[in-house]
Amino acid sequence: MDRLLRDVVSSLTLESASTIVDGALRAARAENLLPLAVAVLDSGGHLVAFKREDGCGLLRVEIAQGKARGALGMGIPSRTIAQRLSNRPNFVTAVVAASGGEFVPVPGGVLILDTRGAAIGEWAQAYFGNAETALTLNGFIYAARCPTSRADPS
Repeated sequence: MDRLLRDVVSSLTLESASTIVDGALRAARAENLLPLAVAVLDSGGHLVAFKREDGCGLLRVEIAQGKARGALGMGIPSRTIAQRLSNRPNFVTAVVAASGGEFVPVPGGVLILDTRGAAIGEWAQAYFGNAETALTLNGFIYAARCPTSRADPS
């Protein structure tokens, strides 16, 4: 008998996405950072896992997803986007408009690569403070522990 309903396979499993989210939150607590929001998207830009710590600002949900979608849309980490576009405000405005406001070109979005180096997703955190670099580096470590992926260190 034929199955009418077919499984749809995501580029990133819920288990891997949850490992990244939980690892980033553990790193944030270890660094004693302010409350954090963490989003993991698959390669199609769809939310796979998300957590927002108690006390997080209301816009951090959208900021985390915007960092992730921006990096996926451009194919590079959001820190690289911020560096490359720092002197191109008109281009940033155009990309934000083209994305329907879902492009946040600031550090915090990290591509998730498979073992071949292809982008299979993106994780991003929304945190306002000067420890963002430390958290992002810790995120690389936790993302790399996922069995089928690694984080893009650029």
